[in-house]
Amino acid sequence: MSEELRETGAGERLADRVLVPVPAPGPRPRIVCRLTTLHPERGLSRAVLQHLSEEMPDIAFCLGHRPDVEVIWMLGFRHGAEPVIRALRAEHPRALVLVTMRGPVERWGHEVLAAGADHVCGWPLPYERLGELLHRRVAHPAEAG
Repeated sequence: MSEELRETGAGERLADRVLVPVPAPGPRPRIVCRLTTLHPERGLSRAVLQHLSEEMPDIAFCLGHRPDVEVIWMLGFRHGAEPVIRALRAEHPRALVLVTMRGPVERWGHEVLAAGADHVCGWPLPYERLGELLHRRVAHPAEAG
């Protein structure tokens, strides 16, 4: 698969330019990821959405319900929020559910998995690892046979 290269001014140092690979043109399906935060500050959620959209352009991030959601990422899980995970799982039964929280996963991960999450991770998480997790698919019983 060939990739074209284009110049970008990002990362310029003196007269040097950084060359970044650009995928060949053509339609590519984007994964739809619903971000769910447990804090009431909607402006912060929008800023996170915009930043992630720039970092991971192959993923369409949204903050609310869409019928085509494939991945749900709950940022900043708090103890006692298991009902939110159960509600998201019920609303999107075929979606992959990823939950992140600061602190050792050993202290809270079992609660989250029991509530319906597919993956739990501590935060912060490198973007490369986050991208890998968001691109995973869950094998659902209806699809396995």
